Amino acid sequence: MKITEEELKKLLVGPGHIDEVQFKVAVEESKKEKIPLESLVVKKGLILDEQLGKVIADRLDCLFVDLKKKKITNDVLTLIPEIVARSQKSIVFERTKETLKLATSNPDNYEFIKLLEEKIGLKVEVYYATPLGVEESLKDYQGDLKEQVKKIVQELTTNSQSEKNIVKLVNLFLEYAHDNSASDIHI
Repeated sequence: MKITEEELKKLLVGPGHIDEVQFKVAVEESKKEKIPLESLVVKKGLILDEQLGKVIADRLDCLFVDLKKKKITNDVLTLIPEIVARSQKSIVFERTKETLKLATSNPDNYEFIKLLEEKIGLKVEVYYATPLGVEESLKDYQGDLKEQVKKIVQELTTNSQSEKNIVKLVNLFLEYAHDNSASDIHI
């Protein structure tokens, strides 16, 4: 069940996490900028991401996970292909012998959860993670920029098709800059 704007208002304004004027301004800016309201209230510093996550998870009767506090290994991360993780707003953050722990900003996506259980063959434990938390964790699919650059530079020195590798390098920088909302790129 997706949290509606009205429900979010009750969760945040009612208990006094933020005031009504701040909430109205955030709603307007969210619509204007086409940013999820949950992400905007955190980016504006009206509430901490972890605090928001706990409030929403409690409302959804779901466990909460702060993905910033989790170190996700590559073998666990890649259990879901990146394109699927992005479209489903979900990240696998832990795997045990019997279970797969899934962080998602859409814990009511039963169809996806059931499909994942069938594909992986493990019971899926669903945790709520804020949209901002999921978005930040999706960057883990790109890996370490330094290692990627090192690999491309090594290919440049050993491979005669340097133009192809230069294009890869420039694309890597552009993607990294875009994902991190850089205003400038200095090489």
